[in-house]
Amino acid sequence: MKLKLLYTVRTLAFVTLTFIGSLSSQAAPDISPEQMQMLQKLPPEQQKALAIEYGISLNQIDQSEISGTFPEAVLPEKRNQQTVLSSDYLELRKQLELQKLEDEKAKEDELKRFGLGVFSTKPNTFAPISNLPVTSDYILGPGDTILVQLFGKENQSLQFKVNRQGTILFPELGPISVAGQSFLSVKNAITERIAEQKIGVRAAVSMGELRSIEVFVSGDSYQPGKYLVSSLATITHALYASGGVSESGSLRDIRLLRNGKIVKHLDLYDLLIFGNSANDVRLQAGDVVFVSPLGATAKVEGEVVRPAIYEIKGNETISNLIFYAGGTSDKAYLGSVNLERYTKEGFISLTTLDLSDSKSSAQPINNGDSIVINPILKSDLRFVSVKGNVARPGKYQWREGLRVSDIFPSVKGRLNKSSDLDYSIIVRTFNDRNDISVVQFDLGNAILKPHSIDNVELQPQDEILVFTRYNLEAFTKDFAIKETQDELLTILDAGQRAKLERVELSDSEQVKEKDPEIDFEKASLMTGLTQEEIELALASTRKKLLTPLLMLLQEQSAIGKRVQTAEVLGEVRFPGIYPITDRETVKDLIIAAGGLNDAAYLLHSELIRTNVSNYNAETEMLRIDLAKAMDNSSSQNIQIAPMDRLNILAIPNIRKQRTVSLQGEVKFPGTYVLERGETLGDLLKRAGGLSTYAHIDGAVFTREALRLREQEQIDSYAESIRQEVAKKSLRKSGSNFGSSASEQLELIEQMSGSVALGRMVIDLPAILDGDISKDFILEDQDLLFVPQFRNSITIMGEVQLATSYLLDKGLSYKDYINQAGGIKKQADEDRIFIVRANGSVYKPESGFWFGNKKNPLEPGDTIIVPVDSDYRDALSTWGAVTQIMYQIGVAANAFK
Repeated sequence: MKLKLLYTVRTLAFVTLTFIGSLSSQAAPDISPEQMQMLQKLPPEQQKALAIEYGISLNQIDQSEISGTFPEAVLPEKRNQQTVLSSDYLELRKQLELQKLEDEKAKEDELKRFGLGVFSTKPNTFAPISNLPVTSDYILGPGDTILVQLFGKENQSLQFKVNRQGTILFPELGPISVAGQSFLSVKNAITERIAEQKIGVRAAVSMGELRSIEVFVSGDSYQPGKYLVSSLATITHALYASGGVSESGSLRDIRLLRNGKIVKHLDLYDLLIFGNSANDVRLQAGDVVFVSPLGATAKVEGEVVRPAIYEIKGNETISNLIFYAGGTSDKAYLGSVNLERYTKEGFISLTTLDLSDSKSSAQPINNGDSIVINPILKSDLRFVSVKGNVARPGKYQWREGLRVSDIFPSVKGRLNKSSDLDYSIIVRTFNDRNDISVVQFDLGNAILKPHSIDNVELQPQDEILVFTRYNLEAFTKDFAIKETQDELLTILDAGQRAKLERVELSDSEQVKEKDPEIDFEKASLMTGLTQEEIELALASTRKKLLTPLLMLLQEQSAIGKRVQTAEVLGEVRFPGIYPITDRETVKDLIIAAGGLNDAAYLLHSELIRTNVSNYNAETEMLRIDLAKAMDNSSSQNIQIAPMDRLNILAIPNIRKQRTVSLQGEVKFPGTYVLERGETLGDLLKRAGGLSTYAHIDGAVFTREALRLREQEQIDSYAESIRQEVAKKSLRKSGSNFGSSASEQLELIEQMSGSVALGRMVIDLPAILDGDISKDFILEDQDLLFVPQFRNSITIMGEVQLATSYLLDKGLSYKDYINQAGGIKKQADEDRIFIVRANGSVYKPESGFWFGNKKNPLEPGDTIIVPVDSDYRDALSTWGAVTQIMYQIGVAANAFK
């Protein structure tokens, strides 16, 4: 027992030291100088957290930038624990995490030695493997247990252990010698003796617990040592028990030594590759399993079944090595196989072999050789491909005389309900540089009229693009808001928007727009498409399919060869930039843009053309009669030149119907369609005026343009405050009386959720009296609400009881505050203000309202008592005073 205990302790110590050594051998991740600068700018606790989490060596970090030591990982607190992480910390942590994942993936992708992991188990030093099946030829010996079940006249379970003399003591039968005999012969002998000597009793004999034997595993095994194994154990069982073969051990030369002599050689490749276990013989007590050092190896990668590093021995050839790798895959190209080999001069030579030739594959393989089997080409170049809004996108075989109608024999079954039949293009390569040209055709004509010019004859590697016919922007959730914003632009906003929208093709890579969020319910209702069909249409819009094509056209432009693109603006369904095709005219460009809108002005449009010479560029404007151009007039349907811009104007004074809502105490409330230039006074006359119960001074007027602008300002202000709080939270605050960062962020989130109203203060009584200076022109989506007259005053804010009272002309605003219980301690008495029913605000006794210092209250007024933002309670105040007095005392002592 003492020897076993000592051996166990030594084994555990060896495993522990090996594990620690493996950890220390792992090199710390290399970080770039930019990442090191970002790390040094972070606060010390965040530096510690990243250094320990990602294993950055402390010697890599400038110690002058870090105070203290690194006792343990101090992870940054979560945001809800009043810690706001800096953007540098989050960015650096993201970079280190990606670098860590890439390193792990690279390690996983490394080519490993074949079969090394088969026997990689946790070593089990003193636990014998006893759960193995017993064969009939098993030779019994001292320590084995035999189980005998008697049945018949006598029912009894007996268990016998073979003693040192090799016998078992059977009651009533006497000693029976079993050692050195096979289990089958012992079983038959016991059964026969019981049948002869015990009349009416029969027996079932089986093996119980087997004896354990002690073997030694040495050499380059994972954990050499002495192991107790079952008497049925073989060489591979001993390898399993010791944890398998180490990185420096050989799988092909494992020796079984008995009494100092080699009795068997085991090549594990016979077992792993051929399934031959003939040499995996049974062990005996005292046997030694020796794992030889690793010999010659060669590497196979590429198109084989098992890319790995293989051991080689003897005069094995390239074909043997490929056989070990499971053979080549169906994608392997044997006509060009790379063989890298170390030469005597100390460099690597590269040889290209044709393994389809038996002579090449019969070449001997050397230690350190590396074979790379390349894949065959993905497909033959004789094909055409189809992309976009089609039922069956993909590649199709090309043959001589193949046309568009052969790819699309009919509309049904090959195209979708949302496919555009008027505009499709073919992208075609035409030289060794793979430059492209574009062919435009009418897909509907190609299918329905096979003899038309649109049924284009296809060439190898042509790519057909089929687009969707729906303008999916109309189904985005923010389309109505965007449309309203476009209608409400001021002159300045329009100028800024025009600058943003004029993005050159060369800058298109920098412009990354998010995909619009589609309202699928609305889109399905309007188009009759399913969500799956809508998603397919989203992937086949003109913008999606044409963007990479336009980039290719931009890249193949050169001096004297302008970009083959043109732009169409204005009243077309899909304004944008389009490739110039072989037959591009004004009409073709309009068809590419989805056709004209119903608001297009047919008598006059403008084509802006830039004529470029070697020394100058001049802009020319051509006037186009669209009606004649669409009628194929040769004088108007002119050829489009590179970089042309076609501007389709709108019919003058055509607008969508503008509506205004009148609600409340109006004689005829409802939604009214505006006439151009109509004012609020004009509209109120159309509505019959106000009722006798209307509170004219309390009218609420809202405008959508103001609401959008207010909402944008609220969001912008909240974001600027959020960034400021995030910056300040990383600094050490000099005072403990301010609110915490989490409280400030919570307040900002509440402010971000505020919804703008867009209210505009109007003088409705003056408008009703016919004062033209107070009246104004209405806009789309304006709303006027005239409430019922209420003779009440409301008090809100920092008062004891916020409530409403009936108006008493004899009471001032202070009287109403006193009726509400007076102001609270944190109220700011100097900034009390009153909001009139019409939305105007004034400060009482300010002297500017009607020129009086005392402003009478009116029905519907609201008295607001704001909170004092600089208020501190007594404890906070005295705490601040105490700190100030302490600092003064310290300064005074310093002067003394």
